[in-house]
Amino acid sequence: MMTAITEFLKSGSEGASAGPNQSGDVNPRSDAHEDTSTQGQEQVQRKTQYISWVHRLRGENGRLLKKNGRLFEENSKLWDVREQLEADLANERGKNKALSVDVKETKTSLQKAHAHIHVLKSDANRRAQEHEAKLAELATTKKKFDELSSLLDSRTSELRGAQSFLSTADAVTGTHIIDSLKRFNNDIMQAAAYLSEEVLVQFRFDDRSERVISEDRRLALQSSAKVIGPKLASYLLAKNHKDDPILIQIALQSFLATKFHLIMTSWAAGKGTINSFLNAIYERVRATEVQAVSAKWKALTRANLPQPDDAQRIESIVDMVIGGLCHIILAAKCTASIGDIKSTLKARFAHRVALMAKMALEISKNIAEDVTSCEYEVFAIQSGCAFKAEEMDDAYGDSQPRHRTAPPVVLCPTDLGIMQRTKVGDAKDSRRDTKMLLKPKVALESVIEVMG
Repeated sequence: MMTAITEFLKSGSEGASAGPNQSGDVNPRSDAHEDTSTQGQEQVQRKTQYISWVHRLRGENGRLLKKNGRLFEENSKLWDVREQLEADLANERGKNKALSVDVKETKTSLQKAHAHIHVLKSDANRRAQEHEAKLAELATTKKKFDELSSLLDSRTSELRGAQSFLSTADAVTGTHIIDSLKRFNNDIMQAAAYLSEEVLVQFRFDDRSERVISEDRRLALQSSAKVIGPKLASYLLAKNHKDDPILIQIALQSFLATKFHLIMTSWAAGKGTINSFLNAIYERVRATEVQAVSAKWKALTRANLPQPDDAQRIESIVDMVIGGLCHIILAAKCTASIGDIKSTLKARFAHRVALMAKMALEISKNIAEDVTSCEYEVFAIQSGCAFKAEEMDDAYGDSQPRHRTAPPVVLCPTDLGIMQRTKVGDAKDSRRDTKMLLKPKVALESVIEVMG
């Protein structure tokens, strides 16, 4: 390219240096001027062509350089691919060589295994013959074993029956039972407080004295009096509860404590004849037998009594408790019908009663079936008896004398108590030790005086 550029410049300079005297024109000056002009134009034209050519060559050179760069990169990549392929090939050859070694070793191992299998087959045949001989011996031994097992089962059954009455191991502790009863007492107290507030919100209570009592209210009073006592039932009817539900709360708590006490201490809930019959038998057994025998008799009798499942028993208890609570609310001069009261209590309170019923059944099982070393007795104080501080606690702090001469009188029970009875000595010469573990609580008649 440089040679072509040099030749182009030489030809331009030679044309420009040609003299005018060499021409044969008549007017040398005019001809020289025309030649010079023509040569200048040609030189300009050549330079223009040269510049255009240079630009094209530069553009072409740039494209060639880019192409050369791309080719160089592709070549470099191809070299990398080649090196990778060569490395992979070498790796595969190494693997192939290793596999060849493994195949040879496997063939050798297989041959050894075939030889070992042959030995094992021979040994298995020998053992099969020995097994047949052992089976015959085993049949004879099994016959003797069956005879001994039958005798052992008979003796075991006899011993198990004796052991069930002699064992004094308790399934639960006394602390567990006491704690459970404390939680239960707290639950019925909170439930009564909640329900007494709730009924004032949901229903209207008459603040006037009724001259004529409706039939429903009369039946409700009679039913409530059987559980919470006639005096508390009469106070429910006489007092105004519109602004202060405390008397309703006391009545509800007393009802819950009394009813659940019956559930905890019954042999079969709702079966008075059976309960009386079994109580009479148990009293005779307890009087004539040692503690382990009488307690085990009670546990086995309770466990084997035909009873509905827990879900059915809880449902039955809920219906019974809700019905009794409705009677107390109606006796307190609630203006709603018994049907409206029951539907509201079922919707808002049935779940809570079901939880208390479940806990009561669990406590009942603990004291009747799970403990045989001693006897736990859950009890409640009866309405109308004299208050004795060593045997009960005052739930409302009214036991202190207020210018009274007679001892305080119990209005109703509010919390359940528990005592432990243990028979010491043999069946003929024995005594019964009693220990108060948790004192029951009561509301005194003086609480009515505080209300005015």
